[in-house]
Amino acid sequence: MAEVLITLSILGIIAAVTIPNIVQRYNERVTVSKVKIAYNIINNIVEQAIILNGPLSTWDIGDSTANGAASIKLMEILEPNFQYAKKCGTVNNGECIAKVEEYKTFTDKQSWIWPSGKHTDNDNAVNYILKNGIAFRFYSLGNASCRQNSGNCFTVAIDVNGGKKPNKVGIDYFSIAEVYSNYGERIYNIKLNKGACTYKGTSEYNGWGCPIWILNKGNMDYLRRDISNEYNMLTSP
Repeated sequence: MAEVLITLSILGIIAAVTIPNIVQRYNERVTVSKVKIAYNIINNIVEQAIILNGPLSTWDIGDSTANGAASIKLMEILEPNFQYAKKCGTVNNGECIAKVEEYKTFTDKQSWIWPSGKHTDNDNAVNYILKNGIAFRFYSLGNASCRQNSGNCFTVAIDVNGGKKPNKVGIDYFSIAEVYSNYGERIYNIKLNKGACTYKGTSEYNGWGCPIWILNKGNMDYLRRDISNEYNMLTSP
């Protein structure tokens, strides 16, 4: 009996150590898949909109970002090619995506997206949620920016599980795309933030650069180790 109890105790200890790791790795695979899906969605809807409306630099996406005016104009162009389950508009009441004040970095530091007065795109974005649970936040910088040569037309952030926790940049919340026009040409660029993705990092921007790692490496190893050398190689010119 004593030997059985010892064996069961050992098995219990092993299970307590391994099961959380297995669950974490599974959740990370789901996140990686959703980040890739979101990135492909952005590419597809932009390409389709360009076919129907011409180059980004010719789109009329408004001259004002106040109260989400430019974001609303942008989505009038993108929505016909964007399949979503629910539209929550520019008032972020937590229905589609968590309120900005709930987000922190993946190292549990205060994120730059709050207080929102620092970055008003979090108040003036149009919010959606898809059938697969991914929440999208579109923010347009308007004509003044988009019609410049290689101008920034709009940015997109996602939360892979909507407004559910943990609400941390680099774990479930990602700045997935900055979309640029090429003036006078029928092409566009989607850029990813080359911001911080630092193991144990304390910067308020930590996590914003992680989509580069996820899309290139297909994992979230930055949560467990220092990836700085490899990351620098990915982001160097």
